[in-house]
Amino acid sequence: MLARFAAAVVCIVTQQAFAESASLVGSWHADDGRTYYEVHFRPNHTFTLFARMSTRNPELAVAQMGEQSGTWQIAGDRIVLDSAEISPKRQSRVSLRFQLSDGSLRLQRFYDTPRTDTYRRLHLPVCAEFRSAAHAVLDERTLVGRWRGHYRTHDTEFSFEPDRRVTLYSRDLGDRRKFEEATWHFSRGVITIKPGKDSLMSDSHIRWRILRTGSSCLVVSDGSEMSYTLRRVE
Repeated sequence: MLARFAAAVVCIVTQQAFAESASLVGSWHADDGRTYYEVHFRPNHTFTLFARMSTRNPELAVAQMGEQSGTWQIAGDRIVLDSAEISPKRQSRVSLRFQLSDGSLRLQRFYDTPRTDTYRRLHLPVCAEFRSAAHAVLDERTLVGRWRGHYRTHDTEFSFEPDRRVTLYSRDLGDRRKFEEATWHFSRGVITIKPGKDSLMSDSHIRWRILRTGSSCLVVSDGSEMSYTLRRVE
């Protein structure tokens, strides 16, 4: 009898954890006016967390983005994150108290656990009808044009020109603001964007492998656990 009761309790707890895991999966963001946080919980129990200065911050300045990636699991009222920080490189495990309620997520702050942030769901663009890039006919001509997506916490538009110039626009504040000019090329399923020498991004470049394509969308990966959807702007 006791064995059956214990088994029933384990079953109920397991079902609750599964339900909470399913509710947690997706993309979330929080902004306290000074720091912007974005976390992506994937169905395979991997996650990516970004932290950067908020565009609402009165002391807005160029600063390095914090980035964590790893695995997540639920243990009672906590999310256990095993992660590797990108810069500086280090391993960590942290247990954060969380609460899901009315479409919001209250979560202890990764970098400052005494504080709690309220996250809202982030509705990202999708590429609903797609096929594998291996079966798609792609060349630079098919990529020329304007594409919009949410890339590394920013709503960004990429305007690819036939002469291999590309202009990047930010839409974080609602309007369309030019912030970068670069060059681009496409080869063997990979889009490479290289900024100019005087650019704030001069020490880095974007390298996307195309994973899937649709009639007006692309799904790309930058080599991390993240994938990004770009939709063509007509």
